[in-house]
Amino acid sequence: MFRKRFNLPLREVYGMTEASSFSTINFKNRIGSIGQTVPWFKINLSNIKKGVGEIVIKEKKEFGLITKGYYKDRKATKQLLKKDGLHTGDLAKKDKKGNLFFLGRIKDSVRVKGENISAWEIESNLNNHKYISESAILGTKAEIGEEEIVALLVSKFKKRPKIKYLIKYFRKKLLKNYLPRYWGFIESLPRTPTLRVDKKLIKLKSLKLFDIYKNKTTILK
Repeated sequence: MFRKRFNLPLREVYGMTEASSFSTINFKNRIGSIGQTVPWFKINLSNIKKGVGEIVIKEKKEFGLITKGYYKDRKATKQLLKKDGLHTGDLAKKDKKGNLFFLGRIKDSVRVKGENISAWEIESNLNNHKYISESAILGTKAEIGEEEIVALLVSKFKKRPKIKYLIKYFRKKLLKNYLPRYWGFIESLPRTPTLRVDKKLIKLKSLKLFDIYKNKTTILK
């Protein structure tokens, strides 16, 4: 639509300040992809599990495009820069043609049965539903194991859809490990000064949530 109206191409890119500018660009119009690696960088996925790994960036030649570290912060620098390159803390997967797909931050994930489940990937699916304005995925301690997934939804309309209807719908859309155990509505999501959702301010213990395992509403302890 934008391209037809203004006769200008739009390209998705991926990058971070620590690596100067963009590290990938989507020239092939692969929908949902952040594209392929630019010529001056090499990108690998580290600690790959089920096709998903951390984006690691390395220069092909020493151009000085990657930071030398954080000012007076050795600990953060050590976590960022390793022998194999700059560890971005971002999760991605790659298709057979080399197109990368961003899946969110490592820190913004829920640990389920030994697997890091990307909150961003689940939220992207939830937010595409016609009755959902936005969502937040969080983790809560599991009775057995590591964590359970919690889905908090903001309805587009005053009359909220039934939780059971949404669960039935998303069972067909999400992988088994990605389907949240707990579901609930929230009036709005707290924001940071830069308008990002501030999940640290969300208190799960005060919310009524539907537990799909027990098929009833519960309050987390």
